[in-house]
Amino acid sequence: NQALSGIARQNNMTLQQFADALRADGYDWSRFREQVRGEMVVSRLQQRSVASRVRVTDREVQRFLESETGRQMFQADFHLGHILVKVPGNASPEQVSAAQEEAEALVQRLRDGADFAETAVSESDGPEALEGGDLGWREAAQWPSLFADAAIDMNKGDISEPLRSGAGFHILKMIDRRGGGAEKVVTQYQVRHVLVRADTLTSEEQARAEINRVHDQVASGELSFAEAAAEHSDDPGSGRQGGELGWVTPGEMVPEFEQMMVETPPGQLSPVFESQFGWHFLRVEETREADMSDQFRELQARKALQKRRFDEELQTWLQEQRAEAYVDIRLQS
Repeated sequence: NQALSGIARQNNMTLQQFADALRADGYDWSRFREQVRGEMVVSRLQQRSVASRVRVTDREVQRFLESETGRQMFQADFHLGHILVKVPGNASPEQVSAAQEEAEALVQRLRDGADFAETAVSESDGPEALEGGDLGWREAAQWPSLFADAAIDMNKGDISEPLRSGAGFHILKMIDRRGGGAEKVVTQYQVRHVLVRADTLTSEEQARAEINRVHDQVASGELSFAEAAAEHSDDPGSGRQGGELGWVTPGEMVPEFEQMMVETPPGQLSPVFESQFGWHFLRVEETREADMSDQFRELQARKALQKRRFDEELQTWLQEQRAEAYVDIRLQS
């Protein structure tokens, strides 16, 4: 429900208006909900399976900040479109050549004026094809090396040449780019939270029921937030401090926590939500604007390296899953 509400907000609609608009366009709302649910399940599986394989050391962060790409990180953000012409992992030279010819033909069509989003929907094998190939905004260093190296010299509206990777041939469009100075102002959040996690003695259903019960007690005033954290939170560090996490900078928390933190108005209690650590609810005490510090630069650099390596490691993981998969066909005589 939170994800669907977020999609509706991106389209400047309420959830009900968004559902009505989809139905008016001939889409089945229940089927769309299940499609979003399926995408979230796959995304969470990938996060849990691949993120544990990504390691970034302090020395790597420093080398990155001193590199040309690291300096570019604070100079440009890219909004990219993406079309993938897939190549099977065990493709023959003829299949690779055919895919390359297809990608080159698509590049020519796009440069001749074809609509990128429509072409992505009809031709792309990428996971974001139904969104018109839109990959959104990222800082330059957060893109996979293959994309970043090609995009750094592209101007708004440019179409790249086909870029070869293990997955196939990629075509990029520079939808927009924006420069950033050496100094950035960020919004920091003073946050409290309560965490309840499942374990050998507590099932997922019991953990969810417990966090909802505690949430309702705080919402009704039966318990203060500090009392709820001290008595019920499974985060021992913040629990002893009444759930206090201090000032949190975007990028420090897992995506589910950060999204809820950003969307919750100061002074209000968030809904219950789940992350890889368990079930949470939070309250943002207040926000402030802060100049970017060296510590934040290092945090952003680490996040960029993790994002880049995650995308690269994801392709390796997918290839491994495909290689291990098989189809057992049993025909009756």
